[in-house]
Amino acid sequence: MVACRKILLAVVLFAIPVLATHVAVLETISEKDVLGRSEKMFLTDKLREHAKDALPSNMGYIVMTRENINAMLPPGKSIEECEGTCLVETGKNIAADYVAQARVGRFGSQYTLTMELYETSSGNLVGSFTTRKPDADGLLEEIETRADEIFKLVLKTNTLIPSEEEDEISHIKIGDNARSNVRIESKPSGAELSIDGLVKDQCSKTPCEINLPFGDHRFVFSLDGSVIKDTIINVSLLNQVIKAKIPKYGILLLQPVIIDKMASIDSFEVKIDGELMHAKRENKYHLSAGNHTVELSHRCYENVSFEVSIKAGKKTKFDYSIQPIMSKLNLKVMGTDGEINAKIYVNGKLKGKSPIKDELVPICAKITTGKRKNVIIPVKFEARETVSYTHNLSSGYTDPRDGQSYKIVLLGDKIWFGENLNYRTDDSWCYQNKPAFCQKYGRLYPWKAAVDACPMGWHLPSLKEYHQMISALGFRNKDVAANSLKSGKGWLDNGNGIDDWSFSAMPAGGGLYGTNPENVGRLAYFWTSTDDYGDAFALFMAHDDFAVHAEAYEKNNGYSVRCVKD
Repeated sequence: MVACRKILLAVVLFAIPVLATHVAVLETISEKDVLGRSEKMFLTDKLREHAKDALPSNMGYIVMTRENINAMLPPGKSIEECEGTCLVETGKNIAADYVAQARVGRFGSQYTLTMELYETSSGNLVGSFTTRKPDADGLLEEIETRADEIFKLVLKTNTLIPSEEEDEISHIKIGDNARSNVRIESKPSGAELSIDGLVKDQCSKTPCEINLPFGDHRFVFSLDGSVIKDTIINVSLLNQVIKAKIPKYGILLLQPVIIDKMASIDSFEVKIDGELMHAKRENKYHLSAGNHTVELSHRCYENVSFEVSIKAGKKTKFDYSIQPIMSKLNLKVMGTDGEINAKIYVNGKLKGKSPIKDELVPICAKITTGKRKNVIIPVKFEARETVSYTHNLSSGYTDPRDGQSYKIVLLGDKIWFGENLNYRTDDSWCYQNKPAFCQKYGRLYPWKAAVDACPMGWHLPSLKEYHQMISALGFRNKDVAANSLKSGKGWLDNGNGIDDWSFSAMPAGGGLYGTNPENVGRLAYFWTSTDDYGDAFALFMAHDDFAVHAEAYEKNNGYSVRCVKD
């Protein structure tokens, strides 16, 4: 008879029916003019895709579609009217068990995104993350990386707790209005307990007993230094015993000293006990008590592995130094009259003057020269090998399409051409159609050709990117920026600039397609990729003032092109 009761217990505990769990992802909201409606809907759809991937339908999870949500709204309400309201209340209105939403805003010149996931019955925040990126594509990448992790928290909170020990349970369900005397235990004991979102005085800590009506109930166990267990269990026996095993955990903080700061810890690949981990907020990992193996790897840094002993309820910090992978560099710099002694900077720090011989350099270091330390020398390193490179000051990037070389410069956090593009397309031309002027000023392109003219891996900058670049150089007032961006030669009527950022804007002029350009020597125009209701924006600089102007022009005008690295 005892054996039969043991079999009954196993069947009851492992075949507890779980009601469908509805998860709603509300429409992404944003501050005014930050994102358009189609962009917000796209981000929302991406979040729903990740919710479906993280929460399998065969486990009872239903991710509500946009149509489901609209159908469940109170009469006369639309989903737009729910934006910005309390997430939990909106979730209750549409009968969702969990509700998530992303909010997009601005911080300075960057986009911000905060995603939150709430459990509607308790109003508890299940998980969230906040990020800041330079553009909407960066926000999408962050969603692709971190959304699964947030939605999988639902799995953790809904995991059923099977009994790990043999118990005897007598009497099975009788009647529709029956109640059960439920004994609740945990291992270890002493866990704080809430039932259906409430703390019951007679059963606030384990072990305890309470009388509950038959049906599904939510039990939340919490214990200092342990994982919070949040589960729904079906009470269906007159005398039922619920046992929960609460695993102990500790915290590993990854806060290494990254030499030369060429990467952040967020960009490292982290494996714990051989399992690839997603980046965690504040680089904090919850691990079960005991010994673990941790591996850190990055293309720019030496691999690091270590053993860590995690103690329950304790934090362990890894704050050792991580060393860059090194290479030896031999470097010469050539000017117009032969080899020169140019100052060489490694990650912005003076290394010496060229020629450089057998200097140890990190393989991911930025090697630069110039008075602003921003003229890039594009050395390609091999790990732990000696690399020899000769740099011509008038070159830096070689266009694989025609073999022409261009100076490249670091402006803000992006790499730009320091010369006008001179790649020939069918509808481009130059002053007097003479090759010498093409070499001096670059070619002129109508807007449609300009959008596609840059080589692969580079693109025509947007108006926003130009503004960000000018701000990054420290110019709050664009009325004085041109003096630092114009070339120190080639401008008429004393219009030369000081060119202290090596952008070297040349006055190539501009004009209608196929015509000889006007104002050569006096005006410089640069197309942007920003459309303007049939026209397109271009920047221009003049010989007789220090301002950088931006205006919309007809797209069949021919203007210069600068490329910025993707």
